Amino acid sequence: MGFKYLTILLLLSSFLLETQEASAQCTNDVTLGKKELDSKGEGHLKIRVNANGAFEGRLIELEGGSERIAEKFSGNGNDTINFKHLSSDPEHSYKVEVDFLSEDKFLCKKRVLIDIQFSDN
Repeated sequence: MGFKYLTILLLLSSFLLETQEASAQCTNDVTLGKKELDSKGEGHLKIRVNANGAFEGRLIELEGGSERIAEKFSGNGNDTINFKHLSSDPEHSYKVEVDFLSEDKFLCKKRVLIDIQFSDN
């Protein structure tokens, strides 16, 4: 019995290690830049996309369990994307999804930034 569990543990560990290595080898990425509130209490967000080719993305507004695409964007190569006039209400949060169109590695095709809020600045 013990050998069976050891074999399963080794296989699972091997899979997780390969997944981490593949993720670490992604050349395309998206990072959170500046996040701030203006004098009117509206949120402004800057993200940086590092891409070797074309990309498409979405800023998604999350509120009370529902999702709504607030803005779509696209580009080619490295780019800085700015979003303005976002809600700073604590009930609102945002996520950014970026699809890298020329990426071959499955785990690198999509990158996501989650739980972006302005109420906790």
